[in-house]
Amino acid sequence: MANKLKGLISGLIIYITIQILALGCCFILKPEFLIFLSLAFLLLNVVLAIFVFINYQKDLRQRVVSITEVLGSEGQKALEIGHLGIMTYDDNYVITWISELFDEYSKELIGQKVTKISSDLRYLFNGEATELKLEFKERNYRIISKETAQVLFWQDITEITDLNKRFQDNKLVIGMIHLDNYNDTVQNEDEQVTALINANIRQPVVDWAKERNIFIRRLRSDRFILILNERKYLELEEEQFSILDFIRLEAQKINIDISLSMVFARGSNDFSVMDEMINNLLELALSRGGDQVVMRIYQKEVKYFGGTSEAVEKSSKVKARVMAKTIRELINKAPQVFIVGHEIIDFDCMGAMLAMSRIAQRDCNEVYVVSEGMTCDKQLDEALTKFLPTISDSHQFVSEEEALVLVGTKALVICIDHHHLGLCGAPELVNQAKNLIVIDHHRRGESFFLRPTLVYVEPSASSSSELLAELLAYHPQEIELEPFESTLMLTGIIVDTNHFRIRSGTRTFEAAAFIKTKGADLQEAESFLKDSFDDFENKNKIFSYSRIINDNLLIAAVKKEDTFKRGIIAQAANELLDVQNIEAVFVIAKTENNSCVISARSKGRINVQMIMEKMDGGGHFSAAGVQRENGSVALLESELLEILKEDKNESNTIN
Repeated sequence: MANKLKGLISGLIIYITIQILALGCCFILKPEFLIFLSLAFLLLNVVLAIFVFINYQKDLRQRVVSITEVLGSEGQKALEIGHLGIMTYDDNYVITWISELFDEYSKELIGQKVTKISSDLRYLFNGEATELKLEFKERNYRIISKETAQVLFWQDITEITDLNKRFQDNKLVIGMIHLDNYNDTVQNEDEQVTALINANIRQPVVDWAKERNIFIRRLRSDRFILILNERKYLELEEEQFSILDFIRLEAQKINIDISLSMVFARGSNDFSVMDEMINNLLELALSRGGDQVVMRIYQKEVKYFGGTSEAVEKSSKVKARVMAKTIRELINKAPQVFIVGHEIIDFDCMGAMLAMSRIAQRDCNEVYVVSEGMTCDKQLDEALTKFLPTISDSHQFVSEEEALVLVGTKALVICIDHHHLGLCGAPELVNQAKNLIVIDHHRRGESFFLRPTLVYVEPSASSSSELLAELLAYHPQEIELEPFESTLMLTGIIVDTNHFRIRSGTRTFEAAAFIKTKGADLQEAESFLKDSFDDFENKNKIFSYSRIINDNLLIAAVKKEDTFKRGIIAQAANELLDVQNIEAVFVIAKTENNSCVISARSKGRINVQMIMEKMDGGGHFSAAGVQRENGSVALLESELLEILKEDKNESNTIN
C-alpha cells in the first residue's frame, strides 16, 4: 500500500512538472510551433487519462479478493451451497470488499455506500435490528450484521421465499355455504316458484364457485361444502364476498326471504379439527341471523363479514315444539332447577324467568329463581315491589350464594336472555353446572358458555319472553300464569320491540296475543313504563347533546359530568330513533357507577351489533351497547366516529 502511495505521488510530481514546462514553452517558442505543442500536450493528457482509468480498474479487481484466497476451496464451496455472501465496509459505510456472490455487481457496488443498496440497511448500523430481509436485483436476501466487525453476511433466500409463498398460498381452507330460510320458503311454494328459486338463487352459488375454481358439492338442498386454498380465500375476502349481496338482491327481485351464510375454517391440516370448526362456525353464523360470513383461523379469534340484514323470522314452529319437548325431558331428569338471568335484570329477563319457573314447576319440586341481591331496572324494581307478596308465594327466589349451597351435582341450570358468562347474574353457579340450558334471542357472539347441554338461541325472535310464550304454548299440560307474570312478559316484549316498531314479526304478535289470553294487562304494562319527572328531565338532558352525522345517524354524547341510570340511557336511545330520516342512534353517557356506556339502536337497516362488537361490546342487530369501566365519553365518541368512518368507506355497514 505504501509503494502504491509513493508511486502515485511520484507520478503526480512528474505530471505537474510537464505541465509547467509546457506552459513555459508557450512564452519561448515561435507561434508556428505552438500548434504542434498543443497537439502533443493534448495527446499526452489523453494517454495519461487512459493510464489512470486502466490502473483504477486494475485496483478495483485487486480489491475483490477471491473467497478461495481467504477461506480455501472448501469454504468457497460451502458458501456457494448455502447461497451465502460476505460484504465488508469501512468507517464511512463504504463497501470495500465483496465475495463471489456479488461478482456480477462488483463494479457498481465497491466504493459505494452500503445504504445505496437499500435505506433499510441503516437499521443494522443504528442497532435497531441485527438482521433483516430485503429484495435486491430481483432476488430476496437475509442479511445479518456482526457488531464486532464491519461486515455483513448475505444469504440468498429467493428459492426459500418462493417455496414458502407457494406453501402459504396452497394451505387448506374448508368452507360451507348455507341458504338461510331456503327450506321454509320452498316448502310452501309450488313447483314453478321452486324452480325459479333454484335457477335464480341456488344455481348462481354453484356457478360463482366454479368461476373461481373452488371445489363445491351440495350436501343437502340448502347447504354446500367448499374446498379451496388460502390464495383463493384471500381473493374472496378482497372482493368482500360479493355473492352475499348478489343473492340478497336476487331474492328481493322475486320477493322471497332467502339470504346466504358462509363460513370458512383455516389454519390446520387436521381434517377432524377443521370439521369441528366448520360446524361450530355455521351454528354461530345461523344463531347470529345469517346473511354473513364467519371465519376463523385455528386457535385465533372469530371474524365476521357482512351481517347487514336483520334475521329472517322463521315461519315453521317445528323447532319451538322440539325445544319445548327436549327442555321438558331435561327438567324431568333433574332433581333441582336453577333459573339465572343476566346481571342487570330487565322486564324481558324477569318475565321469561318467571315463565320458565312455571314450566319447571310442572315436572320438578325444587325450582329456584336466582335473582336475590341482583340489580334490577328501576321501573322493574318498582313493579316487583308492588306485587312482591304474590310473586313470593309462587316462586322461590335465592341469591347466588344461597344457590351455591343448595346446588347438587345433577342440578339443571337454565340461563335466560343471555349467553355470555361476562353478562351472567350467577357466573360461579353456571361454571359449576354439569347440565346447562341456554335460551336467548340475542345474536350469538364468539364468547359463549362452555359445555351447554341445550342451546336455544333464536335471533329472529323479538325477546326472550316471545320464546317462552311459545314454550308455554307447546307444553302438553295447561300452564297457568298469574296476571302479573303475564303482564311482565308483555312489558318485556313491548320494551324490546320499542312498542312493536322494531323486530316485530307475526310470531311476535302471536306471542303477545297468547300472553294476553293468560291475563296480561296492557294498560298496566304501559303504566310500568311511565317516566317520573326526574327521568323525564334526565332524558331531555341527553336529547340536548344530539347531533346528526352522515345524514342518517344521530349521536348524543353527554360530555358533562352528569350521570344517568342505564335504563334512562337506553330509553333515550329508543326515543331518539323516532327522529325523521334517522336510521341509527348512539347515546354515550356515564352511568351512576361511573362506567361509560354506549346505547345503540337501529331501525333495522344498520347492524349496530357489529359496530358495537368492534368496540368489544355486543347485543342484537338493532339494539346493542358497550360498557367501559375506565373511560371517558369523549374517548368513546372518538372511537365510535372512527369506526363509523371506516364502515362508510367500506360501504359495508353504513349506507
